[in-house]
Amino acid sequence: MSLISHKVNKALLLIYNMILTNLMMKPFFFILAALVLLNSCSNDTKQLSGVKKGMAKETVLANAGEPTSRNNLEVADLWVYEDADRTVVFREDTVFNVITTANARIDSIEMSLKDAGVNIKHSILNAKDSIDSVATKVKKDVKKKIR
Repeated sequence: MSLISHKVNKALLLIYNMILTNLMMKPFFFILAALVLLNSCSNDTKQLSGVKKGMAKETVLANAGEPTSRNNLEVADLWVYEDADRTVVFREDTVFNVITTANARIDSIEMSLKDAGVNIKHSILNAKDSIDSVATKVKKDVKKKIR
C-alpha cells in the first residue's frame, strides 16, 4: 500500500470513529463506508517520480507498476508508461534514463511557473509589509526628534 493510500485510510478510519460517536449521522456513515470500500478495492497509484538512474527493473516495477508496453532494442529496453507520458530506458537491466514527452514537460514547466509566481507574490507582499513597518517606525522616530 502506498504512503498516500495509507494516510487516506488512516484519515477515513478517524472520521469513521468520530461518526460512530454521533448516531444522528447514519446516512453519512453509510456514504463514508462506501468510500472506504471503494478506496480499498482500487489499485495503489504507482509513481514514476521515484524512478532514478541505476535502479533495477524489479525496483521500477515496484515503484511504477507494469508499463503500457515494452520495446526491446539491441542496446536498450524501453518501458513506456503512456498515462504518465514517460518512457524508462534500461541498459544492462538498470535505468539509464527517464524520458518525458514534450507535453508532459510543458505541463511541468507551467506548474513550476505558477508555483514560482505564487512564491514571488508572497515574497513581494512580505517585503511590502516589512517596508511599511520600517517606514512607520522611521516616521515615529522623526516625529519624536522634531518635538
